[in-house]
Amino acid sequence: MREDSVINEILGDFGVKVPRVLISGSRAVVDSVKKIYVLSCDVVTLETPEGYISILGDDICVETLCDERIELCGSFRGVEIIRQEKKKLRQDRGEAGKQKDVPLLEKEAGGHGKVRRLEE
Repeated sequence: MREDSVINEILGDFGVKVPRVLISGSRAVVDSVKKIYVLSCDVVTLETPEGYISILGDDICVETLCDERIELCGSFRGVEIIRQEKKKLRQDRGEAGKQKDVPLLEKEAGGHGKVRRLEE
């Protein structure tokens, strides 16, 4: 059985929206990619819903990037996975949605456009 046919068979089951890494020979596939943070010939760092994945190697290049999947080629040395805590992710999302309270400004009566800060 050829290596390409095995990889294609595995990739068929590889589309679940969970971060996954498959490295076989000179090919690597990562699913659920949200952003590419670092892209160089010796490291590719990707953001996923669960954290970050760094693929380390030599002569790394991108073959395909579509539908939250990236396919890389090169000589791979290792993988680093940095998982974020669920609690921290929720806090970050909550803080991102909040707007800071901004002191209100009000025109002074008879001040012809002058503004003053309201007491907090």
